Amino acid sequence: MANAAAQAAISRYQLRCDWPSTARLTDPGRLHITLAFLGNLNDTDEVRISSALANLPMAPLYLKLTRAEMFSKGIGVLRVEENRDLEHLQGDIAALVHSLGISIDSRPWLPHVTIAREAMGCVLPTEPLAIECDSLQFSLVWSKPTGGYDVLQSWPPAHADASARRALLSFENDDAQISMDSEKP
Repeated sequence: MANAAAQAAISRYQLRCDWPSTARLTDPGRLHITLAFLGNLNDTDEVRISSALANLPMAPLYLKLTRAEMFSKGIGVLRVEENRDLEHLQGDIAALVHSLGISIDSRPWLPHVTIAREAMGCVLPTEPLAIECDSLQFSLVWSKPTGGYDVLQSWPPAHADASARRALLSFENDDAQISMDSEKP
């Protein structure tokens, strides 16, 4: 759910990769940065998290994707350049979720955008990468097991600035994650 310019840049990058025939490229409309993986949530916890995220203060954030790499099991990603504001946001969300008595994934957080799955053996381009993402928006969404997203709730920008951020909580196969999408208003 990156903005149109970021989607186009990421799609161009995907086309430059030498993917194996098994690779499943991430659809441009599903591109996001996961801030906290929550696992399976019940309806009550969904409402509690949604209410808490609506009150979380968030300022505009500008990110740059600067490095491509392959994670285990053939997951192709674009890594986010170190960004203290993003790290603070992720920490604030993790603390908020913990304050509600809900656990998040204990693996170390590595900010990235997944661009492909089942891509073991992919040869990534060697040229430098610099894709900028801004105007972040947050929404409550459900990621259907069959593909696609349903927006369940959106919040108005936290600031008058048109590029202010809102929270994205996505549910994949009954698992939840708090993610960030980038969309020009």
